[in-house]
Amino acid sequence: MRIAMLCNAFPHDLSSDPVMPAHSNLARALKALGHEVMVCAFVDPFSEGALDGVFDVDGIAVHQISYKEQERYTWSQGLNLPTYTIIANQAHLFHSRYARLIDDFKPDVIDCQDYNALAFFFAAEHKYPLVIHSYGPLGYLMRTNQIPGATLLDTQLVESLEYSTIASADAVIACSKELAQRTSTISGVALADIDIIRVPLTLPGEVPRRSENRTAQYPELLYFGRVETQKGIDILVESLPSVREVYPDVQLSLGGRENPADIVGIRQRINELNLDKNINFLGYLSRQQIKQRVVDADLCVFPSRYETAGYACLESVSYGGAAVATAVGGLPEYHEHGKSVWLVQPNSPSELAAGICRVISDEQLRKKLKAEGREHVLAVCKPDEIAKQTIAVYQKAAEKFASGGSRNPAFQMLTKTVLSLIDTRQPLISRQSSAPTVQTIDMISNSVSSNLSRVWKEGYDAGMEEGLRRGRGSLRQLLVSVGRKFFN
Repeated sequence: MRIAMLCNAFPHDLSSDPVMPAHSNLARALKALGHEVMVCAFVDPFSEGALDGVFDVDGIAVHQISYKEQERYTWSQGLNLPTYTIIANQAHLFHSRYARLIDDFKPDVIDCQDYNALAFFFAAEHKYPLVIHSYGPLGYLMRTNQIPGATLLDTQLVESLEYSTIASADAVIACSKELAQRTSTISGVALADIDIIRVPLTLPGEVPRRSENRTAQYPELLYFGRVETQKGIDILVESLPSVREVYPDVQLSLGGRENPADIVGIRQRINELNLDKNINFLGYLSRQQIKQRVVDADLCVFPSRYETAGYACLESVSYGGAAVATAVGGLPEYHEHGKSVWLVQPNSPSELAAGICRVISDEQLRKKLKAEGREHVLAVCKPDEIAKQTIAVYQKAAEKFASGGSRNPAFQMLTKTVLSLIDTRQPLISRQSSAPTVQTIDMISNSVSSNLSRVWKEGYDAGMEEGLRRGRGSLRQLLVSVGRKFFN
């Protein structure tokens, strides 16, 4: 099959690039089975070497354009801009840059992740069979207050973009049963129509030996991933005083990019708890550095508030590390408590501290977790088996597309959600006082409803520029961008 794979990021070098490599692992496995894969991706540069262009990655043509996602979200928060304007802009940019390239490639199927509704405009066009790979949409994090400052209106619009794209697809793949159930409930896609396929995990290269010149005091704890409250770093900080009571010399290393919206509060709490000498911030780590850190650590800790699969935890176990993780989302589906990881309840510093102390105090348990865990996760996340399962879904999607299946409900679903929100007259909690009033939204709604074609002619770009300039939660620029795809 000819497969066009669309994703936010596509790591070229599995031994060094720390970007979550699920799509990269899948693309390589599909290529190994004899399928032709073309990748279209954004790249959030970690270094000057991550440039725009087309690259040959193990025989896979990877097209990429720069898009500093975290920087844009931070910028939007500083200017009080609604998140959906960033997402709509990202989806529009992605489509405008890659639509013709995909037409020239003539894919048998398009595979795209759900996050940020990246395939929204491809779903609206629906030229090719579309498969949405659900690893966890942004809207859910906003609805469960894991994204600070999200307004009701902004959350509704982000969810509408993401879930209407899912509802438009010819097939949906979820990486866990928990995610499949939630996706079905919100999108309306029947649970039986969502295929559950695990994330593929490839162990790149040799696992390094433990450093002989280690100077860290016992025990050495490691976390790697995004340093933010959604990943539970604040819970981990709160748990450390209890661990220190038992192990006064405990050292915690935090590796990964820091979320600017959270890091000030996290560092302030570290100072208040007098943990400065117990916690180290490592910053950006390459995958090779991560592997060495995992091998050197006595225990890895992943205290997330939510995970669909918990890729960082899977990685640490695959490198032979012992890990404690919170039993959230789909993460428990990938593990066996006491065999591959030690699971604890989320959002509880006392539970997390008890779990850390339990594993640290038992050397035989740590040896068991290291030996059995690595074998377990590599069997659960075997790339070639996952690629075969995925091809079966691609074929099913192509058959549905050929028979005239899912056809562009995205715009109708989006409009229905927006108008339903307006009709309920729910109060809109805003980041700033200049947010639109219910009367303003009514006026926009009436204009869109009575004369959509006129609104459309004002143009997507003008609407987006207006929204970015004024920093208001206007619906206009979003509906304009959607209208372009249905009336040109």
